[in-house]
Amino acid sequence: MSNATYNQLWGEGLAELTEQVHLENPLLGSPEGAEPPPPPPPANIIQAFQHFACLYIKYMQIFKRLEECYDCMVHPQKREDVLSMLELVIRRVVELKHALVKWNPPNKDVQNTVGGIDENFPWEYVNLDDILVDLKLPPETLEVPVPRYFREDSIVTVRLRDKVIQGYMKLKHGVDKIMVEEEEELEPAPDMSIEQAIEIIQRNERGRQGKQRAMLVKELREEEKRRRMYDATSQLEMDPEIAACNIQRLFRGFFSRSTAAAARDEELVFIGMKPPKHRGDDLETELNMAYKKRKQEQTDNKEAYKVALEDLKDVVREVCGLAPYEKRILDMLKTNAVGCEKRMYKFAKQRLGGHKRAVKKREDVKEMNMLVDSVTKTPDVKMYGGSADAIECVDDDCDINYYWEWNADVGYAFHFPMYAEEDNLIARQRASALAGGRQQFWFQLYVYRINLYFDTYLANVTLDNYLSYDAINRSDFCYAGNWFLDIARLALLLQVDVRSCKHGVLGYIDDEISACGWNTYYIMKPLW
Repeated sequence: MSNATYNQLWGEGLAELTEQVHLENPLLGSPEGAEPPPPPPPANIIQAFQHFACLYIKYMQIFKRLEECYDCMVHPQKREDVLSMLELVIRRVVELKHALVKWNPPNKDVQNTVGGIDENFPWEYVNLDDILVDLKLPPETLEVPVPRYFREDSIVTVRLRDKVIQGYMKLKHGVDKIMVEEEEELEPAPDMSIEQAIEIIQRNERGRQGKQRAMLVKELREEEKRRRMYDATSQLEMDPEIAACNIQRLFRGFFSRSTAAAARDEELVFIGMKPPKHRGDDLETELNMAYKKRKQEQTDNKEAYKVALEDLKDVVREVCGLAPYEKRILDMLKTNAVGCEKRMYKFAKQRLGGHKRAVKKREDVKEMNMLVDSVTKTPDVKMYGGSADAIECVDDDCDINYYWEWNADVGYAFHFPMYAEEDNLIARQRASALAGGRQQFWFQLYVYRINLYFDTYLANVTLDNYLSYDAINRSDFCYAGNWFLDIARLALLLQVDVRSCKHGVLGYIDDEISACGWNTYYIMKPLW
């Protein structure tokens, strides 16, 4: 069937569902202050059972219609809406089934009356045959099919489980399959002597031979009876030519009727009032192929929808930035305090109201923080030039050591950050071209290391473009551009590093330097 057919089926199911909801709750959709309808009159058990039975049958019809729509629709967003309604209908069917069990009218044999009112008799096997006859519906209406998406959604898990089981069987037993057979438990044979066993065998054999002789005698008597009846009956003699004419008459009648029926069927097939006789398999094969193509189209559309949704989320994130509560979670992460992960989870769960959503939001914020750090800390740089270095001691365990490095580069660097600041979207384009380099020299004396950086730049040109736009009100556009030029820039910088070990600076005296590391306490202090 076409997509329009399933769209129409979906519309009909939605209309019936809306009608049922309004019938069950007349106040739904009524304006505020409207007078409520009068309460329904009191009903007995039979009336209540019939009411819930009619609702159950109607919701079963809606459930089958929506399940067929969800199974054959190819539009991913429509399928999500149909799935949400389908799950609600399944839940309502289960509720009505419990109501039918609760208000099942009792049988006359177990009927109990208290105060003139019949008590209900909860029984899981309800009888709805009379209601089906009144509604003129077939018995197939009450069949509860298992939704096909149950199996489709769990097919990956089932395959993984089968692979794990197959692996265990291969590992433990060396086979791919183990046939499970039911073992029959045989009763233990009683203790007996050889004479008793022979006596039992002889008795059974004599009984078998007696039964065979009786059956043989019965067959002989019946055959003798048929022979006597044949001899006593007078035989009707017929001329051979007359017998041949009778046989020909019967065969010609049968052949004429068969030819007329075949011609009538060919005419009905030709005018389209009857399907071809030998094309049932072809039609079924075409339907199966169309169903497989529709399933493949569903998978392709679902993957494309996920990719498009992720791209759209990225665009919205770049334009609008983080929400206020997301900024709060990001601040908790940047503090890097003890228990920040737990605090982030609690705050996200309080705002989003669920464990899975809170964990997912925490991971998303951590991923965004890593992405922002990678963008801001690693701009695109291209350099051409040369460098040289020298170090006295290669190992990091030397007490006295020195290192020097010189650089001479010619190249460029560019960086295009984009971020949100309150309601404004900020975009900056920054590019620079330089010629020069940073010269480094450090000297180590036990736990101290003195670093000297000497920047020598012949020229450094920087272009900076600034754009600001109010993404909420779509106004207040601001644009600014400037450039900087440094010629013959010289600078001398100082940095002091101290080696800290497992037991502090004293750990260096204990020769426990395997867990030592350099910590910077005096960072890039300009001297000149």
